[in-house]
Amino acid sequence: MFSPAQFNACFWFIVSISYVLIGDRAEVLSWPTVLALSLGVGSFWLGGKVNINRRIMVAGNVLPDYSKYIFCSVVFFVLIFGLCGTLWKALSYVPLAKGMPLFGGGGSWYENLRHNLIIKYGGSFGFWGYFLGLSYAVSIYFVVSISSRRDIVIASFPFIISLAYAFLATGRTFVLLLFVLVIVALRAKNIISRRGLILFSLPSAAFFFVLTPLLAGRLAMDIVDYFLLYFVAPLSNFNWGMTGVFSCCTNGDMVFRTIFAILSKLGFDVRVVDLIQPWAQTKLSGNVYTVFMPYYRDFGFLGVAGFMFLFGLVHSWVARQATGNNPLAIFISGIMFYALVMQFFQDQYFSLLSQWIQMIFWMFILLWIRPIHGASSPKG
Repeated sequence: MFSPAQFNACFWFIVSISYVLIGDRAEVLSWPTVLALSLGVGSFWLGGKVNINRRIMVAGNVLPDYSKYIFCSVVFFVLIFGLCGTLWKALSYVPLAKGMPLFGGGGSWYENLRHNLIIKYGGSFGFWGYFLGLSYAVSIYFVVSISSRRDIVIASFPFIISLAYAFLATGRTFVLLLFVLVIVALRAKNIISRRGLILFSLPSAAFFFVLTPLLAGRLAMDIVDYFLLYFVAPLSNFNWGMTGVFSCCTNGDMVFRTIFAILSKLGFDVRVVDLIQPWAQTKLSGNVYTVFMPYYRDFGFLGVAGFMFLFGLVHSWVARQATGNNPLAIFISGIMFYALVMQFFQDQYFSLLSQWIQMIFWMFILLWIRPIHGASSPKG
């Protein structure tokens, strides 16, 4: 398998070649943009070469090793309870009227749910929103627990429930995150071969790029335009932002927004910037600006180089431990890999810091209650 640094370099090479091939459908990149891109990729590579020996520790068998089936029953009940609560909250946001289609465009329930969830409720289901991260942690917990064919069947239940949570969240990235977490866990546990990995990834990509937007009625453009909008446009938007639209430097307003938001809720008088960015005045347009935008906007070129070096270092450190049958490291590696895959689109490292902390906390609790001992891939 590619190391995170190698994958990152190859991924940005593909993005860059795609940008060149589309010709005049996008603006010519400025030299400052090329410099920021080169600094980011190069610094990530250098960070990946740093070897840290400190291990990610997992709690030992603090509580009694409860029966597996009692544990499964309790966890599945909690997930289903949370799913029912989330559905109830979604129906309170958008009541299901008579004759209203469930999916697709034209005023469907799902389309209205997405609109109201983002515009009116800030993308939050309130208390019930915490169950989404818990469902992801439970799904991966049972994937890394697989030691027999029966365990595969058991692991499929939380995966299906997590998929339902992701659909109610209405964002395709929630579906992508779930698939990435599962793929990384399956590969780390050698449950799936490289060929199987490709076979699993292709329908997963189709599911993410085609089926989910169809359900929301948002796949109404040519497939080439769709590719350009989501894969190439963010780099063009970043180039536009660097021409002076986003002033440098805002000294952490973007990068540490999650921390400032928490301090604001605790009563501190701190400024919290809007997470949704303005639409770029470019040929392709859009309001996403690659992973580099917040770090350049807050700290300039030094911020891009420094944070990308840090991410490369952490990526490689976690990935090395994920190969050592460390379930918590496997889970964190999946989260990091998702953020790595999304680099071409927007920052998912610090912008989703609160969500990552919640998910890691849930996984730690699961491993504390019932540690995983000696799980390995099923024979045959």
